[in-house]
Amino acid sequence: MAIINFGIGAVSFGGLMSGIDTSTVIKKLVELEKARIVPLTKQRTTLENQSTALSDIISKLAKLKTRALGLASSAEVGANTVTSSNTARMTAVASGAATAGFYAITVNTQAKADHWITTTGDADGVYTGAANRTLGITVGGVLTNITFTAGDTYQSIVDSINNSAAGSSVVASVRNTGTGGAPYNIEIDSVNTGTQYAITLSGNGQAALNNFSNSTVAANASVQVDSGGGAETYIRSSNTISDVITGVTMTVVGTGAVNLTVTGDSTTQKTNFNQLSTDFNSLASAVSSQLTFDASKTDQAALYGDSGLQYLRWRLQAALYSSYNGVSPREMGFSTNADGTMTFNAAQYDKANSADPTKIGKLLAGTNGLANTLQTIANDFTQPGSTTASGVLVARQKGILDRIELIDSTVEKINLRAETIGDRLKAQFN
Repeated sequence: MAIINFGIGAVSFGGLMSGIDTSTVIKKLVELEKARIVPLTKQRTTLENQSTALSDIISKLAKLKTRALGLASSAEVGANTVTSSNTARMTAVASGAATAGFYAITVNTQAKADHWITTTGDADGVYTGAANRTLGITVGGVLTNITFTAGDTYQSIVDSINNSAAGSSVVASVRNTGTGGAPYNIEIDSVNTGTQYAITLSGNGQAALNNFSNSTVAANASVQVDSGGGAETYIRSSNTISDVITGVTMTVVGTGAVNLTVTGDSTTQKTNFNQLSTDFNSLASAVSSQLTFDASKTDQAALYGDSGLQYLRWRLQAALYSSYNGVSPREMGFSTNADGTMTFNAAQYDKANSADPTKIGKLLAGTNGLANTLQTIANDFTQPGSTTASGVLVARQKGILDRIELIDSTVEKINLRAETIGDRLKAQFN
């Protein structure tokens, strides 16, 4: 009788003379070794279900974050529109920070950039006068001297200007009219509009280049808002003005009277808030389904009892119960349901927004607003950082995936060991 020990206990065989079917015994022993895989497979299935559930929640957190990101500024929250009575004089856009109303505007002057051009053109665009001439260019009190000499082309002089310290304030170019006997001129323009960027030319280089004419004089934009005793006049260097009427950016196009009318686009606002509610509820429902006990089932949800999800649910509910800049979600139409989801009441919103259009911006926008709070929650649970909850869900998922990888490795080793045992026994007893 043969006795062999191969790691699962000592087993004796009488061989074929004893009447034992060794092939069947070997098969059973291999199956016995592989039986260790069964609990590992069950454990792997549980982990896969947990990973799938986490992936779904992480995805919904990302979607809520993106939605909240679009409502984190007053410009996105408000969705106001502004209409100009004369777009040839002024155009305008309004952000959510704008207040609905009518504004009477008078554009007195339009902002302009300084423009200089040589008074007389040159036949071939080459300077042929005296040597070592200097053209002084002063902008904002800063003088830059450009030196040129006989034989220098107009293009090389222009390049010297653009490549100098003055190049950040002015732009020079050669104009070729293509007509007459002296088609080449040098032009110098200020980069920005407004009197503070006016150009002053000096030095003997002016006369050397046939002198310059200030064909367009730098000017500021002058805008009067309202009329009569309450009128205010604002002077700006740019034609784009965003600091006169809150939330309204005006662009001066011409001069004269023009009326701006700002109205709230409540339809777009309510669409945005319904979408926020939908994304919030998708996440809240997914979390709730994992944490709710179902007495009719032997096995609960994959993440039932998970402390990270319990904390996430608390954070989401706390966000809806909090007040932001003195405004609560409930008073603007966002109410909380027993299952952790929210409901957006459009009628309640219309009523609150009509009474005070600035409240919705206070609720949602800014660093301390609801939108930023929701973004912070998403980041805390999906991105590494310094807070206690930072990346807790992605860290949990990584741990699960690492365990699945370990199980797969262990199963592979068990299968290899079982095959090795079977091959050894077959070689020895068959």
